[in-house]
Amino acid sequence: MSKKVKCGNAEFWLDSGVVFCRFMQKESVNNFNTENLKDYFSVIDKLSNGRYYPLVIDLRNLGDGYVFSVVKKLSRNLELKTIVLSKSFVVSSFATKFGLAIFNLIPDPIIPNRIFCSFEKAVHYSLKTNYIFNSEQ
Repeated sequence: MSKKVKCGNAEFWLDSGVVFCRFMQKESVNNFNTENLKDYFSVIDKLSNGRYYPLVIDLRNLGDGYVFSVVKKLSRNLELKTIVLSKSFVVSSFATKFGLAIFNLIPDPIIPNRIFCSFEKAVHYSLKTNYIFNSEQ
């Protein structure tokens, strides 16, 4: 596991070919803007060191309203699509997962977006994705 890097109210690290992002507290989204996104993407790019890795975004510390805002901004961001292999969002409830699916915030045919209620399942999916993509290099 690489050293954890704190950026704003999020924490990033690389472990076993997966980049992780964990929002630290509910207030972290109050300052979630374009400037923060550029800082986050810079950290992800540095951790990845020129390679494409899956990204697991842990949103379990955020309230549902904040989760929708973060997912909307990250799931469709063009810059993020150029530096990650896939995006897995970990939410705290099936109701939130269902709500995100209903509002159609996740689909992306090029860079897959997935929603999980289980952190372990998100990591498993990401490890599998990384293996398929990076095993041939």
